Amino acid sequence: MIQPDKIDLAYIIDDDPTTIELVKLNNERFGFCDTLESFTDPHAAVDALDKALVSKSALPQMILLDINMPVMDAWDFLDKMNERLYDANISVFILSSSINPKDMEKSMLYTSVLKYVMKPLGLDKIATILGLIKKSGRLGNFYN
Repeated sequence: MIQPDKIDLAYIIDDDPTTIELVKLNNERFGFCDTLESFTDPHAAVDALDKALVSKSALPQMILLDINMPVMDAWDFLDKMNERLYDANISVFILSSSINPKDMEKSMLYTSVLKYVMKPLGLDKIATILGLIKKSGRLGNFYN
């Protein structure tokens, strides 16, 4: 188990159900977050963020975000997120199988993106992610 710097709420946004299932299994095994919400459609994730912002409920502390999705890619999602000021305390990790250096470079243009992480997500990468979130000071809730 990974403790005590556990995430309260995390999102995974990926159009691949296998990747989502793997992240869920890793969370069950390593316990890196209390609640993990998954979205295969980035628009649904934007809607969930909007609802949380309006109701002043918890925003995710972490988002694992795939780059290439059919309806809205990671860059469109991040632009929408930034328009709504969600990135105040949200740490985004690009979780991708792409080794394209342009994707890696582009991800660093977004202040909410802390790291580009190659799939699959294992214990070593989870530990790195949690360490980066802790170091960034983004473990607190947006409304705290």
